[in-house]
Amino acid sequence: MNKQIFLSYCWKDSEDVNSIDNQFSRFGIHLTRDLRDLKYNTNIHQFMDQIRTHDKIIIYVSDSYLKSVNCMYEAAQTFDIKDRVVFILKKDTDIFSVEG
Repeated sequence: MNKQIFLSYCWKDSEDVNSIDNQFSRFGIHLTRDLRDLKYNTNIHQFMDQIRTHDKIIIYVSDSYLKSVNCMYEAAQTFDIKDRVVFILKKDTDIFSVEG
């Protein structure tokens, strides 16, 4: 049985995320991404709400992600399902200071 995996990220980090996606793809694992799975004319919030239906969620955290309202909306959908979430923290992302 194939597990459904949702990849949450900020578009500004697409280059990094493409690399992650390619690595999974090499093993025949499909990651749900807006880039290919968001159908034309679909409400973006409805797409983001699908995150809860997936078996696993990968969240690529960067400064851009933390500053994006849409990314924060998407991440908020996972607060009560933390056991299914894996975080990838981009190098030099400032989450450990008051300013960050």
